[in-house]
Amino acid sequence: MPVATERGHGLGTKSIRQSAERLGGKCQYSVSDTMFIVRVII
Repeated sequence: MPVATERGHGLGTKSIRQSAERLGGKCQYSVSDTMFIVRVII
């Protein structure tokens, strides 16, 4: 899981992970150069 350094940030990534897991799926986060990439499989 990505870690936010500012208070109140990073809530969206947790919500995405929880939603994917609730539906039996998975999610993956990565950073490439200046891009933040989210892959969700449901």
